[in-house]
Amino acid sequence: MSYLNPKASALGGRTAVGIERASRIEFLLHWFVLSEPCSEEALYDSLVMRQLVGIDLGEEPVPDETTICKFFHQM
Repeated sequence: MSYLNPKASALGGRTAVGIERASRIEFLLHWFVLSEPCSEEALYDSLVMRQLVGIDLGEEPVPDETTICKFFHQM
């Protein structure tokens, strides 16, 4: 579960995503009928979606589609 474990990113894995942020991304998936790759692109393109999720591109990247997909399938 590297997408929820902050220590995993320190060990060279994907950047950790908190449960609240991942849940907000999942809400966006359902509200706007997006696939995982489309949700990643929408987060890069839309300031409003990034603000809803709590992502500041100056501080951190948008979670990639694999991280979003793994969280979705764990739910």
